[in-house]
Amino acid sequence: MNSRFFILTMLILSCLPTKASILINELMPRNVSFMINENFNFDGWVELYNSGAENYNLSNCVFSDGKDTWESGIDTVLVPGEYYIFYFNEMDLNNHANFKLDSDGGILTLTDKTGTKLDEVSYPKPLRNISFGRTTDGGTTFGLLTSATPSKTNNTSSVLSEQSASPVLDLTPGFYENEQSLTLSNSANAKIYYTTDGTEPKAIESQLYTDPITLTKNTPIRAIAVEEGKFPSDMVTGSYFIGNRNVSLPVVSLVTDPKMFYNDTIGMLVVGVSGTTLIPSYCSFSEPYANFEEDWDRPCNFEIFDNNKTQRLSMEMKAGNFGACSRTKFVKSIKLNASKAYGGGKMDYALFKEKPNLKWQSIVLRNQGNDFGRSFLRDGFMQTLLIGQMDIDHQAYQPSVVYVNGEYYGLLNIRERTNKDFIYSNYGLDEDEIYIEESSSSSVTDTEAYQEIISLLSEDLTSDDAYQKIESLIDVDEFLNYFMSEIYFANTDWAGGNLKAWKRIINGKWRWILYDTDFGFSCYGNNYNTNTFSNATKNITFSGLMNNPIMKEKLMSKFVVHLGTTFQPERVIHILDSLNSNIAEEALIYREYLVENETVEADRDIDIENMKVFAEKRPSMVFGHLSSFLSLGDTLGIRIYADEKGTRFTLNDEPIKCSDFRSYYYAGSNLRIKAEAPNGYKFDHWEIASKKDIIIKKDEWSYYDDGSLEAANWQANDFDDSAWKKGVAPLGFGMSSSIATIVNKISQGVNIMTTYYRKKINLPDLSKTTTIHFNASVNDGAIFYVNGKEVSRYNLAEGDVTFSTKATSAGTRLKIVEFDVDKAMFNEGENVIAVELHNSTATNSTMGFALVLTDPNDVGEVVNNQSITYSEAFKGKTEYKAVFIPDTEWEDKYSTLYLNEICVTNKQYVDEYMEDEDWIEIYNDGSEDIDLGGMFISDERKDLRKFQIADTVPELTTVPAKGYLVLWADEQPEQGVRHTNFSLPLTREQTVTLSRLVGGEIFVIDSIRYEPHDNDESFARFAYDISGDWKITSLPTFNAENRYATRVDLEKIESEGASLAVYPNPTSDILWFNIPWEGKADVQIFNGIRCVISTKIADKEGIEVENLASGFYFAIVSNPTTGERQVIKFIKK
Repeated sequence: MNSRFFILTMLILSCLPTKASILINELMPRNVSFMINENFNFDGWVELYNSGAENYNLSNCVFSDGKDTWESGIDTVLVPGEYYIFYFNEMDLNNHANFKLDSDGGILTLTDKTGTKLDEVSYPKPLRNISFGRTTDGGTTFGLLTSATPSKTNNTSSVLSEQSASPVLDLTPGFYENEQSLTLSNSANAKIYYTTDGTEPKAIESQLYTDPITLTKNTPIRAIAVEEGKFPSDMVTGSYFIGNRNVSLPVVSLVTDPKMFYNDTIGMLVVGVSGTTLIPSYCSFSEPYANFEEDWDRPCNFEIFDNNKTQRLSMEMKAGNFGACSRTKFVKSIKLNASKAYGGGKMDYALFKEKPNLKWQSIVLRNQGNDFGRSFLRDGFMQTLLIGQMDIDHQAYQPSVVYVNGEYYGLLNIRERTNKDFIYSNYGLDEDEIYIEESSSSSVTDTEAYQEIISLLSEDLTSDDAYQKIESLIDVDEFLNYFMSEIYFANTDWAGGNLKAWKRIINGKWRWILYDTDFGFSCYGNNYNTNTFSNATKNITFSGLMNNPIMKEKLMSKFVVHLGTTFQPERVIHILDSLNSNIAEEALIYREYLVENETVEADRDIDIENMKVFAEKRPSMVFGHLSSFLSLGDTLGIRIYADEKGTRFTLNDEPIKCSDFRSYYYAGSNLRIKAEAPNGYKFDHWEIASKKDIIIKKDEWSYYDDGSLEAANWQANDFDDSAWKKGVAPLGFGMSSSIATIVNKISQGVNIMTTYYRKKINLPDLSKTTTIHFNASVNDGAIFYVNGKEVSRYNLAEGDVTFSTKATSAGTRLKIVEFDVDKAMFNEGENVIAVELHNSTATNSTMGFALVLTDPNDVGEVVNNQSITYSEAFKGKTEYKAVFIPDTEWEDKYSTLYLNEICVTNKQYVDEYMEDEDWIEIYNDGSEDIDLGGMFISDERKDLRKFQIADTVPELTTVPAKGYLVLWADEQPEQGVRHTNFSLPLTREQTVTLSRLVGGEIFVIDSIRYEPHDNDESFARFAYDISGDWKITSLPTFNAENRYATRVDLEKIESEGASLAVYPNPTSDILWFNIPWEGKADVQIFNGIRCVISTKIADKEGIEVENLASGFYFAIVSNPTTGERQVIKFIKK
C-alpha cells in the first residue's frame, strides 16, 4: 500500500453538553518531539478551551480515560476565549495528570467534581507529532490537524485523512568496507527528504532526495516521504558504517537529533543550563546541577547489529538518563523504552543469549556504574556466576559497542531494567498484577502490601511453626539465595538501599531482584575480607527472619553448598577469564578512548587480578563471617561423593549439583544428607570416613616474641622450648578479627621484626603416606622447617636470614600459602614443625600466622550406614561416600522423559524467528542427558508418527538431565528441528503424545490431553507420578520448573462472618461495596478464568467496571488483617 487511510477523519459529537463552557479542544497523545513542557519533557497533552462567557476555575476539572481518573491540581482561572494545556505523563502534580493518553486511540472524558460531564472526545489511533482536535475552536467537528496549535486557535488548521508510505532504503543498514551508493524510493508522487546527522527530516527544511547518496563514512540516514494532501510518512532510519574497524561485539546504533543529547538547554547527556535537581555531594561532581541529573525522555532510533554485523532490530524508542552517581561519568548510561507513543512495541529480538525466548519492553545501556573505567564487566560477571546454579531473579548481561549518530560512544553493557518491565519479560505479568517494593530495608514501605512482612517481623519467629508463616509469604529459597549472593559479593553499596522485592498479587510470594552489585568484588581495593553480614542486617526483613532456626539452617546450608560449587574459586576464575576474553579487544580500545579524556579510574589488568584474588580468598572469609553471625563451630572439611557419574545429593535439603562435592562444614552443627541414584542404580549404603588434621588451625603453639633468638638450633627436635610462651593460633598482632593470641609488637623498646614458633606432632604410621599437606595463613613472610630442615619459604628472599631480615612485601591480611612435603622429611613417631615469621618493616602494624597440617592419604575410620538419608551432628573432617548397586528393575532412560507443560495461548515467549507460537515443554527427570532425535511428537492419537524430531542436530534436540526442552507447535518444520508440522487447537481439548520406536513398534513415552486455557496461561504438570497432577496455571514457566500458582478455585473460598454486599447487581458502570469489617479490603475481580481487576477499597467505595465485557464475574474480598475472604457473584450488563 502507498498510504495509510484513517476511517475516523471527522467526528460529529453525538452527545453535546448543554451548558458546558469548558471543552477539550485539541490533544496530542504522541508528542514525541513537537512541544517541550516546563519540565523539559515531551509529553502527551490536552488543550482545554473556554467557549463560554464566564470564567472557569480549572481546579474543578476531572479527567478520565475509563481506566484512570484524575482531578486537576492547578488552581487557575480560564477566561472566556482562552486556552490551557494539561500534560498526561503520570506525574500527578499541578497540570500533569496521573495517566497517559492511549497511543492506540481512546476516549477522554472531562467532568467537574460533582460528576457532571463537561465534554467527551473519542480520538483515533494518533500519528507521531500530529494532534487531533476541533476544526474550529469550540466547534462540533474533529479531525487530525495539519498543524498542531497548542494554546492557539485551531481555526488556521485543516484536516487530512491519509498518510504517505515510508521511503525504502535499497541498501541494508550495516557495515561495509568501502564507500556505498544508497537509493531511496517511494511512490511516484512523493518527495523524499532526508538527513545525515541524526536530525528528524522535515519537508522543505531538509535535503530533498534527487540522486543516490554516496556514503563515504559512518552515516545515519533518516528519511520521510511527503505527498500533497497527505500527512508526511513515518520516518525511516538506517545506520551505515563505512570502512569501520572490525568490532568483535554486537553493535548498538542510536540515532537522534543531536540537540536531544548534547544541546545545553534540552540535551540530556550534558551539564547544560537547565538542570534543577541537586547532584548529591557524595557523587563528588564539580557542578551542583546538570541536565543529566534530570529524568528526561528523548526520542531516538535504536538499532542492534549482531556479532556478524547483521541488523537484527531497528525501532523508534524513547531514551532517558539512568543511574545515580554514575550519571556524572564521562560516558553516561542510557535507558531505552519501547513506548507505543514513540512507535514501537516490544523488542522482539534475543538480546541476551541467556534468555533467548523473551520480549523486552525496556533495557539499559549501562556504563558499568561504580565499575566505570575499571574492569567494564563486574556486575555482569557476578550475575553470570549464578546462571543455572540457583533460583534468583537477576539481570541478563550482554556487552556491546555503542555509536551515537555514527560516532563512537563506548563499551556499554546491555542490561535488563529491574522495574515492572523485568517482571513482564521474565514472568509475563502486567503492572496491575504485581506489587513492587523498593524500600524493604525499613518498616516504612512503598507498598501497603509489604506491610504483611513488617507485621510478621513483630511476631515471635523463634519457633518452627513460625517458619510456615514465613514460607507462606516469602519465596524462602529465592530470598536466601539473594542475600547469600550479595553477602558473598561483598557489595557494600547495599542492604540500606539498592533493594527491590516483588510479588504476584494473586497467590504470590515476595521475591527479590538482584541488581547494581558492582560495588562488590574488590571494586575499590581488595575487600575480600569485608564482613557483609553487617550490611545485610541493615535490612529489617533479613535480620528479623534470621531469628527463625529453620531460616538459619537453610542459610548455613546454602553457603556451605554454594561456596563449594557456585563460588568455588576455580569456577569463578574460569568464568571471569571467559567474560574478560570476550571483551578484551574492545576493552582496550575503550580504555584508550577514556584515557584521551582523562577518565580512567583504575588499571584494568590490576583490577582483573584483584577480582581473581577476591575469588581465591573470599570463601574462607565468608565461612568465618557466617560462623560469627550464626554462632557456629569451627569449619572442617566435608566431602560428599560417589563413584557413579550423574549422582546428585542434597545437604539439609539444599541441592548439590555435582557428584563429588567438597566444602567445609561447622563442627557441632546437625547435618542431613541424601543421595539420588543415577540411572540404572539404586542406593545401597553410605561409607563414612572420619578424618583428623595433624594440626588444626586453632592448635596451641610454643612461641618466642622477645626479640632476636640467639640459639642457632631453635628449629631442631632436641631444642628445649619449655621457657617459650604458649598460645592458640592464629597468632600475631594488628588483625584483631583474625588473631586468637596477640604476640609482642615491641619488646624491651625494640620493634619486633621476627617471631618464632614450634610444635611437636606424632606420626605413628607413615606406611600409606606419600606427602604431608601444609595450609598456612601468613602475614608477611615465613620459613617452614620440618625436623630442623627448611622445606618452604614464602615472601622472603633466598639466602641466610636473621632477626632483621625483612619480608619482600607488606600486607594487611593473612595470605593463604599451600604446599606439599615428601614423607621422607618426617619420622614415624615424634616430629617438630618450626616456623619463623618476618615482618616487612620494623614499623609495620600487622603480623600473623596459623597452620593446618593434613595427610591426603589418611582415610580415617570408616563406618557404614544403610539409610539413604543420613543425619548426624558433624564432629570433624569427614568424607561421605554414597555406594550404589545395579538396579535390576530399572527401566531404560527414556522413562524419565515427561511432557511437562503445554501453552496454546502464548503471547509472551518467542522462537528464534521472534514469533510467539504454541509450545510444548519436555522435562528430563533422569541423571543423563537424552537426545530426542528420532522420536515422535504428535497431536493425533491415530497417527503417533505425525512428526519425527530430526536426529541431525543433537545439540538442539538434547534435553539435559533435570532440564527442559521446548518444541514449537507452529506448522513450520522448515524453521528448524524444534518446529513441528502441526499446531494445537485453542478452544478444545487435544491429546499430545511423545513416543519412540522399539524393535519396529511404536512405544509411548508420555501422553496428555490438555485443557483449553486463556491468554497468559498454560496446562502444566505438578507431579511426576502416574497422576501427573496437571493443572491450568496462570503463570507459565517456559523452559523452567512448574512452581507457580494455579487458577484461583472460587468454589473453595469460604465466606465467613458477616456477609458482603454489592450493588447494584447487575451493574453497568460502578459496583459499590458494603464491607463487613472496619478498614480497607483487598478486592480481586475474576471472569471465571483469571483476575481482571485488583485493587483496594474502603466500605461504601466503588470500583469502575464499565470496561469489562458483559457477563458473570466473581469478586473476592479479603480482610488484610485477619485473612478472612468472601466471594460474591455479580453480573456486568
